[in-house]
Amino acid sequence: MGAPNAYHSCRARSCDGAPSNRDMIDAQRAYEIGLANMICPPAALKSKVEDLALPLSKMLPKHNNNF
Repeated sequence: MGAPNAYHSCRARSCDGAPSNRDMIDAQRAYEIGLANMICPPAALKSKVEDLALPLSKMLPKHNNNF
């Protein structure tokens, strides 16, 4: 291909410009971490959601569930 420019990094990319194995592994790891956080969110996020849900529940009208 051409001579590498100042921004070329053989660690980050294979020399033909295609993603390297390291890029693919990093992308897979990021995907798995994101997926794990969606399934089981970190405690800090959970507490934030609970903090937001409480005032919201107070704003909703009360329903009479007697049918």
